[in-house]
Amino acid sequence: MSGHQPELFHPGVWVKNFAAHSLACQLGGSALHLVVDNDTVKGTTVRVPTGSAAEPGVVHLPLDRWQGEIPFEEYLVGDEALFAGFGRHLTAAVEQVGVRPLAEDFWRFSVEAAQFTRKLGERIAWARRRQEAAWGCHSLELPVSRLCQTESFYWFACHVLAQLPRFREVYNQALEGYRDRHRLRSRHHPMPPLAHDGDWLEAPFWLWSEQVPRRRQLFARQQGQELVLADRDQWTATLPLAPDREACCAVEVMEALARQGIKLRTRALTTTIFSRLCLADLFMHGLGGARYDEVTDEIIRKFFHLEPPKFLTLTGSLHLPIVRHDATTEEVRRLQRTVRDLTYNPDRHLDRQLLSDERLAASVQAKWKHIRSEPGSRAERRNRFTQIRQLNEFIAQSVPGVRDEVVERLDRARAGVRANAIISNRDWAFCVYPAETLHGFFQPFLETASPIEGSS
Repeated sequence: MSGHQPELFHPGVWVKNFAAHSLACQLGGSALHLVVDNDTVKGTTVRVPTGSAAEPGVVHLPLDRWQGEIPFEEYLVGDEALFAGFGRHLTAAVEQVGVRPLAEDFWRFSVEAAQFTRKLGERIAWARRRQEAAWGCHSLELPVSRLCQTESFYWFACHVLAQLPRFREVYNQALEGYRDRHRLRSRHHPMPPLAHDGDWLEAPFWLWSEQVPRRRQLFARQQGQELVLADRDQWTATLPLAPDREACCAVEVMEALARQGIKLRTRALTTTIFSRLCLADLFMHGLGGARYDEVTDEIIRKFFHLEPPKFLTLTGSLHLPIVRHDATTEEVRRLQRTVRDLTYNPDRHLDRQLLSDERLAASVQAKWKHIRSEPGSRAERRNRFTQIRQLNEFIAQSVPGVRDEVVERLDRARAGVRANAIISNRDWAFCVYPAETLHGFFQPFLETASPIEGSS
């Protein structure tokens, strides 16, 4: 099982789907991709390379008009014309650097999805599944929005809420331990602790409604045998729930709230806790998620009193098929030192023929005489500085061609390094890459997608 937001992520994220497909085929299981549509849309522009292979640049192309940080499951495409033309515009931009991207062909699937959904995330996820199927990768898909409307999830949520004081303590201690081990000073990294306000305790879930689709923190307060839920704004609800009380009635209330348009959703750590404990035999993380599951492991041990299931970490780097420039940052630094030396020590670059000029030789001698002198007063030190600078300027006039050549080489090296930074970026959206490059990247997993003898 793997998971990610329904967006145009980079190939190192996408590779997890192909790896999950391969493992499932080998072991006789099922691959499942968790569509994290409870997360918010962070932007509706995509960063793409353009310009030329020699001098590439970057542009940000919109695929829809920006409507704010709304959860993917609520985000409706607002500009159909802009959305429909995105693949064509991206292709035109990327082709300038000599690459034929997947974008235009892939985006046709997204546009087809407009026939049955206005949701941005659903269109992108549907198009991705179409592309995966075309390459022989077949996985099940489960949106978090659907997962969080199952009875099993409501039982999980009620268990956490009924034991919220203890869960909050374990959660915050696990975060603090992570920060101590990794020497992190910010209390908001990797995520903020669960807060409290008097007897109101923050719960590890998001809350919003169909009418106001903005994620809000969920708080809870125990009142006898009931648990009061609130967003600390206007919304409140009461669950028949307590640490020593059966949760079946609370589950029924949660189901009723969902029918009224109230959305209770997992947050980052509770998504993986529930997925690893209740849903997947093996959860597959990228690098970021794997780091955070160090915290999740601690919560599972101390709150649920279980040894956490193992997880797999997988990522990959895929670069655009563009030839890199020879320039390196080391070359830039070396040329910068040479330019500086030509400014402050031009005499080091004089050949013997130039030093035969009496006036030039006298200027070099005068410079070093000033350098070796030990002026006493501030005025004398200022005068020495002025004299050395003037002598350097005079001496430098004897090697103008050398400096111009080095400056030109430095400019080329800087341009090459800037170009390489763009060319070698691994984080381009997968649709920026050519279809054959992507397929080749995923091919090893497709080739191994056959049952292992004896597996069932």
